[in-house]
Amino acid sequence: MTPAYISEVVTLGTLISNLASYPDHTWVYASGDFLDSVELDLECHLCVLNSRDFTDAENDQREQDLEDDGLGALFSKQQLEDILTNLRSRKDLGDSDIARAVDYYVFHDAFLPEKPIKGEQVGAGNPLDAQ
Repeated sequence: MTPAYISEVVTLGTLISNLASYPDHTWVYASGDFLDSVELDLECHLCVLNSRDFTDAENDQREQDLEDDGLGALFSKQQLEDILTNLRSRKDLGDSDIARAVDYYVFHDAFLPEKPIKGEQVGAGNPLDAQ
């Protein structure tokens, strides 16, 4: 059963392909068991709510309800747009690197570095090893 706060469930690949069609205040959640790595077939649970329309207590309750349903926040639409903009600005990376870039952001709260960071692990492995 889909939690009440979730408006739609799509794969990450579908979300990326249709990103412009979603409202700016879209937040992306995923099941807590995805934590090995982020792939384009990851089920993304979309929460389309402007948190400014709610009190802090209501926002905290929504986050707790989603967590109780086994979902954790990945990023907002804006953050995903930033990940894609960064990726597309890099000459050494292309669209085939989308999953690696999103995976890195989710696990490190940062864009893929220009050079590999010695010993850094991402998800199930170091995505920079694949370069």
